[in-house]
Amino acid sequence: MDSIYTSMRIIRDPGFVLRDAEMSFLKQKLAGVHDGTGSTIFVAGESGVGKTRLVDEFLSHAAQHNCQCLRAQCLPEHVMPFAPIIAMLTEANLEHLILEDKPPKLEAVYAVTKGGIVGAKYERKESIDTDIFMGMLTAVKTFITDSLSQIKQGKVKEDVQVLVHGTFSIVNVPGRALNLVALTTGRENEYLLEDLRAIIQKFENEHGIDAHWQEDEAKVRAIETEITEIFNAGRYEGVDYSDDPKIRQGNILENVLRAIQRKSEIQPVILFIDDLQWADSASLALLHYLARNTKKNRVMILGTYRTEELEKSNLQSAIQIMDREGVLEKIELRRFDMQECARLIDATLDASIDQEFVEEIYKRTAGNALFVLEMLKQMEAEGFLKQENGRWAYHFDKVFIPTRVYDVILRRIQRIPEEAREILDAGSVIGDVFSSDVLEKISGIQHLHLLRLLAKIEREHHLIISIKGGYKFEHPKIREVIYSQLPDELRVAYHEMVAKLLEEKYKQGNRECLADIVHHCASAGVRDKVIEYGLTAGILARKRYANDEALSIYKTVLDSLDENNFEMKRQVWNEIADILDILGRYDEAIAYLKKVIETGGAGERATGHRKIAMMHIKKGDYTQAMDEVRAGLELADEESAERARLFSIEGIIYEKKGAYDQAITMQQRALHGLNDKKDIANVLNRTGANFWYKGDYSKALEYFGRSIEIREEIGDLYGLSSSYSNIAAVYNEIGEYEKATEYLEKSIELRKKIKDIQGIAVSYNNLGVFYDDRGMYDRALDYFHQSLQLRERIGDLYGIALCSLNIGMLFHVKGDFKSALEFYMKGLEIHSKIGSRRGAGIAHLNIGKLYCDMGEYKEAIGHLQEAQSTGTQTGDGYLELMAHACLSETLAGLGERELAIQHINTAMQILEMHHLEASGRELYLTVGRVFSAIGEPVKAVEYYQKTCSICEKTGKKGMTYYLALSEIGKFKRDVELIKEALRWFESIGNKSMVERAKSDLEKYAKAR
Repeated sequence: MDSIYTSMRIIRDPGFVLRDAEMSFLKQKLAGVHDGTGSTIFVAGESGVGKTRLVDEFLSHAAQHNCQCLRAQCLPEHVMPFAPIIAMLTEANLEHLILEDKPPKLEAVYAVTKGGIVGAKYERKESIDTDIFMGMLTAVKTFITDSLSQIKQGKVKEDVQVLVHGTFSIVNVPGRALNLVALTTGRENEYLLEDLRAIIQKFENEHGIDAHWQEDEAKVRAIETEITEIFNAGRYEGVDYSDDPKIRQGNILENVLRAIQRKSEIQPVILFIDDLQWADSASLALLHYLARNTKKNRVMILGTYRTEELEKSNLQSAIQIMDREGVLEKIELRRFDMQECARLIDATLDASIDQEFVEEIYKRTAGNALFVLEMLKQMEAEGFLKQENGRWAYHFDKVFIPTRVYDVILRRIQRIPEEAREILDAGSVIGDVFSSDVLEKISGIQHLHLLRLLAKIEREHHLIISIKGGYKFEHPKIREVIYSQLPDELRVAYHEMVAKLLEEKYKQGNRECLADIVHHCASAGVRDKVIEYGLTAGILARKRYANDEALSIYKTVLDSLDENNFEMKRQVWNEIADILDILGRYDEAIAYLKKVIETGGAGERATGHRKIAMMHIKKGDYTQAMDEVRAGLELADEESAERARLFSIEGIIYEKKGAYDQAITMQQRALHGLNDKKDIANVLNRTGANFWYKGDYSKALEYFGRSIEIREEIGDLYGLSSSYSNIAAVYNEIGEYEKATEYLEKSIELRKKIKDIQGIAVSYNNLGVFYDDRGMYDRALDYFHQSLQLRERIGDLYGIALCSLNIGMLFHVKGDFKSALEFYMKGLEIHSKIGSRRGAGIAHLNIGKLYCDMGEYKEAIGHLQEAQSTGTQTGDGYLELMAHACLSETLAGLGERELAIQHINTAMQILEMHHLEASGRELYLTVGRVFSAIGEPVKAVEYYQKTCSICEKTGKKGMTYYLALSEIGKFKRDVELIKEALRWFESIGNKSMVERAKSDLEKYAKAR
């Protein structure tokens, strides 16, 4: 083929081209972010299609529009939890929110005027050496002066400022009238910052913006009181009050969220993470948490991922969940068509190009942007695309045209000098991102010479890019190609050298490199180091609730163990099973525990059976659970703690089946064999719960009280909050509302102290139940909504479903049937989706009762039969009882007298068999309504009176009580009783019941 000439000057970076629609979409979303509407957008496409280039161009635009842009890249070899998040937060000096193990200890707080005068303070002097403390005071004063001066001069934004001074931090929180300066041991967290900001806000709201507040004694006392209270609350003692990894993970997520929200108050924040297909599950969980909770903040979350690697990644399930929640938008980047490919070539060669050239390039590259650019670079480098007389000429007759981007990159790499290739070989082992100091140590090249070589590789060969703190490969594909070409022996040697360097970092206190050590040791075949560091890395990952990463690490450890090292294998199998249990992957967990049972001694086998039994309980398979308990009891030593734990599990099985007397017997047997105080407190708490369920409230209070004594003694705040909540529920049940509220407030205070958001949500829900029982529906509704908001914040689907049913129930009581049905259906949908059989059963029961009350009996029957079936299959006495009762009322409404009575009789039998006396008031009301419907008013009144008697005895004069009272009034033609019911119906705003009561009053008034 003859040479073809076109007017071209120089091959160049084409800049940003051809993604106008996508860029326009991102800019539109950015405008919304500036107005306070957050967005989460993932850019998807195959490798090389231009995802990162699109986002890079957008970030440049965003930075020019006053946005703070934080970015990081996921790396394929990283399994350390939160690795990309830590890298991203480091840019904003927020990495400590993940890396710090413990909350800060608050040592002192100073209230400072805008003129730099300390007007009030609180100092915890006794805990710091006097000399150190005096030195810190000097640092504090200097920091205050410098901070205020910089803010006045406009050198820094009026945001929180932090000075790290050894193991101490000095934190300046600005207000309009004053600044609060805190001295802490360890780094500050967002909870502390919010508490300090709240103090400033309260002071300024109550006392105004007074520049000379320090001259007013009353104002000084007011701020000192607030400062002192933050110490007295005990939230900042440098102690992690919870040993629950899930609560710890929740604290990490919440701290990072609050930090990003705080930053977004100053300027819009954009978070970008590249290559999400390699993201660890902990990082994805945090991104999801941020996406869910920044929809009303000036925050944009951006991510990119390779579509071809989605299926084998953690990302796929995260995307599915985020899609379901409606918090994610996606941009799908496709390959260029031929016309777009021509524009890319024109931009790269800075000239128009003829169609034949475009068609040839397009045919070989299929429009993949990276492939197109690599082809052009290859042709130029090999002389098949060159300048001739100031123009470009191309020759296709001799050029080798690769069919894969891999091959074209490989040819480019093969052309670089040997010394540069050796540097890139070593860098590819370190990872997509590498630093010159590590590279120097494994390459042996003198530092300055190495830096010159790196600069030349970047400038002349465009294979790497210099970034803050090191270098990264221009594209991950380049690193993949280089790494794949390494000879096995050389690759192993490099991995071993990198592992030794990282090992030194770890010994100097850098725990974040643990997972990298495991990766490099595994790649180098250093099995003893994989085991040593893998077990430690697994523990750290679990501590951060990064369960998928922990699984990956433990499986790597398993692969490194000798075939017959069953002792160590059992240790790892147990760890893996425990993680799978937390993740709800029970069948997989059971498979690992069976390996423990097959190879372990009697004690280990007994423990394995106990763990499997508990998983079957969670699955609702109580028969299989009991079989496992029996197998464990045959193996456990007669006087062992393991035998006692098995008895306790057996008690739980009986409890789930409603056999509370047998459950109590087994829990009491368990108590005799336990020595660990935490175990004893747990069993006492469980025993108290069973007494509560069977209506023996004095015994319930006794056992809950004993549990509380032990938990207070050992400082188990998490368990203590649960015991307080339980004892509050008992007091509510017996009508002692002041004590109920007192204990529930204690529970909430502890849960706030340990930052247990889910626990706080549970307590708010319980408060809603308390006020519902007392007929105070507006307050109940308020607490149910507060609980729902917290559960939506943390993505607690079960809790969202529970609150939805409770809110639906209140609308049902208030006569707003449309809203009730909406919330009931929401609860049913979620319970069904997550496999909560009892929750779905309760939802069907509520929907059936609602349709019955609406007179839509045929609609009601299907839901009530579903509830009754679920109750029977799961052994849930309450659900089965109430389903039969409501079916009876529905059938009575349809005129099916005999069937209605059969269901009443069955419900009565279940009440007696399961000792469900506490459910008697609901049942008796329904029975009364059935007898009323089938024309037996005397019997109806008998059951209405039983209903009222139980309500009066327990102090629960709610809807159930006044419905029964109204019916008694109608039968006896007692106008005063109907008036009493009417007043209550009016107080809760139930229009249908108000109209019915007024109609009854009018009828009986005329009869008189």
